[in-house]
Amino acid sequence: MQNGIDFTPTTTADASLSLDDVTISGTSGNGLAVGATSAAQKLNVLVRDSTIIGSRGTFGIAGERGIGVSADTGAHVWLTGATIFDNLIGIKTFARSGAAGVIDSYCDNQIGGNVDDGTAPNRLCPNLPPVIVPAPDPVIVTNTNTVTTREPVVVTEKTAAQCVVPDLRGLTLAVARRMLRATNCALGVVTRKRTAKRKLAGSVITQKTAAGKKLRAGAKVAVTIGRR
Repeated sequence: MQNGIDFTPTTTADASLSLDDVTISGTSGNGLAVGATSAAQKLNVLVRDSTIIGSRGTFGIAGERGIGVSADTGAHVWLTGATIFDNLIGIKTFARSGAAGVIDSYCDNQIGGNVDDGTAPNRLCPNLPPVIVPAPDPVIVTNTNTVTTREPVVVTEKTAAQCVVPDLRGLTLAVARRMLRATNCALGVVTRKRTAKRKLAGSVITQKTAAGKKLRAGAKVAVTIGRR
């Protein structure tokens, strides 16, 4: 089966991949397939401003082919500005060797026009800002039958936008900053720490605030970057 991009490392070490302005078209397998070698492995993939189209799945098992984006155990895929169109299945998660893979959407994606759009992604959408709504006009009746109206305005506050902290481990500092900005967060203090693992140099090895935690909009998340 021929996939457009098959991100399945042969080692068991954690890994990350960033796809920016990429077009994957007309594959006979899946467009983007992400899957860990073991249940303990973490694979972080950011798909940004990219198009995955025409994965028709002429080879492989039914239900596991022709998928625009597939995330298996250990895979965490973020979609932002992506177009996933005209595939047999738009997106799909699997759990072949442990917990199911995860696909998050920043809600600026176009997932449609597929035979089956597939698994609904987690939606990381900023909340709407507060809105001002005119209140119904009160009516005052005087003894002379004169009607006086007033037009007060009340402010209805919706839930403030929140910072939903993403999992930044394994991402470069530039990608981590974009991820934080997209989830209403901000980059905080950056600490650099020596690491014996060459591939972790220049990448986030720890973050002070746990992934998934909800904070006020604009909250800063401190990270530690590996260095040689």
